[in-house]
Amino acid sequence: RPSAHATTDLTKFRLPMPEVEKLPNGLTVAWFVDDKLPVIDLALLEQTGTRSDPKGKSGTVEMTARLLERGAHGISAENMAHRVESLGASGFASADEEGITVGMHGLSQDADSLLEMVAWIVREPNFLASEFRRDRTQLADSWRHLTDSADTVAGYVFGKLVLNGTVYARGALDDARKLSRVKLEDVRAFHRANFVPSNSVLVVVGRVDRPAFRNRIISLF
Repeated sequence: RPSAHATTDLTKFRLPMPEVEKLPNGLTVAWFVDDKLPVIDLALLEQTGTRSDPKGKSGTVEMTARLLERGAHGISAENMAHRVESLGASGFASADEEGITVGMHGLSQDADSLLEMVAWIVREPNFLASEFRRDRTQLADSWRHLTDSADTVAGYVFGKLVLNGTVYARGALDDARKLSRVKLEDVRAFHRANFVPSNSVLVVVGRVDRPAFRNRIISLF
């Protein structure tokens, strides 16, 4: 515990700034190269989020993010998870109002493999009909059970009140009836239109050989 007389000079605190470059294919890369620890974090942001759901089909973006975690490159979700875990790494895909993010965290020695899996996920998702039906049912069920918890309702209503009048007030899903209209082809169409280099930012944080890794990014994307 710091001393009562201790002070912090906030004027000396500086957040790291990335080195940003745009690759020939239009992909933006933000570099936070840091050799202090032998780890790597990768996050690829597609800059179209839930507030840009197709009209009348609320839940399209959320469903896209969910299906990105259900296998890619012809590899099942189970086997993909095993590949990640075998490297002692972790991964995720999530959606918010501004975009969809796919990320990997692991050891820097595995950076090439982790980047390859990010590329598979964003470029070659399996988008299986069985996974789509299951995830849509689960999302609809969670919406119907929203009122089961007072805390959940309070958080939902608070968010609506604070963000009322903005594009963020809607949240990831605004109407379960609209979710029922979302089809797998809607997800595929959204993916084709938005998962393109010009709409993407890849953030690279940690220990990495930048010139070599840049070439790897170009080869995969």
